[in-house]
Amino acid sequence: MTQYIVTAALVFCASFASAQSLKIGYTNAEVVLSLMPEFKAMESALKTHEQKLIQNMNVKKTYYESKVKEYQEMMESGKLVGDAKTKMETDIRKLEEEIQAYAEDAEANYNKKKEEMVAPILDKLQKAIDDVAKEKGLVYVFNGSLGGNGIILHGPKEDNVTLDILKKLGVEAPKELLDALQKQ
Repeated sequence: MTQYIVTAALVFCASFASAQSLKIGYTNAEVVLSLMPEFKAMESALKTHEQKLIQNMNVKKTYYESKVKEYQEMMESGKLVGDAKTKMETDIRKLEEEIQAYAEDAEANYNKKKEEMVAPILDKLQKAIDDVAKEKGLVYVFNGSLGGNGIILHGPKEDNVTLDILKKLGVEAPKELLDALQKQ
């Protein structure tokens, strides 16, 4: 499927290249995103949020496990019979349902918080990409990658606008990135 998309993009670009001068740039949006201070802060906040959710889940599980253990001990000792047994079994099933519901709610809560936090960061990244494209007169900016997972299979170094986007965002490129870009 990816091969189809790449082929279609290349055919599309080639058809326009004959009609006009087509300036194309590329970047690694994932790398740029990971270097943005806002993204790092978001990751930290999400990790803290996730830890709170896990901690709450562990409290619920511990309580559930104590009730199951209590039930088992009372059953072994013969102290749990009749209505008391039925009530305790119902309570344990209710706790299981509460834990399941909490797990689903916690996941939805985490995903919603992540979406809310990442949206303005992605908007800022897109604006920087748009600004760099406009400044350099680029018609298209493709997403490539250093690891080979992007759609750019080959491109001239001078068309890589990753450093320009980082500069526009006010983010200093780490030495490892500079070295990797030089090897391309």
